[in-house]
Amino acid sequence: MNAETELQKALVAKLRGDAALAALLAPHSFKAATPAVYDYVPQADKAEDDSKFPYVVVGDTTAAQWDTDDIDGHEHTATLHIWDRYRGGTRVRAIQSAIYEALHRASLVLTGHSSIFCYFDYSGTVGDPDPRTEHGVVRYRIVTQEIVAP
Repeated sequence: MNAETELQKALVAKLRGDAALAALLAPHSFKAATPAVYDYVPQADKAEDDSKFPYVVVGDTTAAQWDTDDIDGHEHTATLHIWDRYRGGTRVRAIQSAIYEALHRASLVLTGHSSIFCYFDYSGTVGDPDPRTEHGVVRYRIVTQEIVAP
């Protein structure tokens, strides 16, 4: 299976399974016990619905191939977005910190690939077109390699 697809699944699973992050996020709209970590941007039922905030989206990824004679590997970047309606950036920064604790130097579980490392690369806040919404961004570098059967 594609390393990027597997990485996306692994990141969502890792973040949904982190108790400290879950305590900061809204419940997932389909399963109340699952924190709001998505691989897409959810759409609120109505424009004023703040109950879906805050949430995290595992967004843009890149992959660059590195191979040896017998192993296929990839170096990825994964950009995660945090959206919140809490006034000020305090909660967005707390969520960024919880993501850091969950992912920096974490071992990720991927089908058909192994995670070599996952390192923090960047974080920041950016303006959002909706003045009521705070937007945080974090990026991680992840190196994976294909698992080769003996």
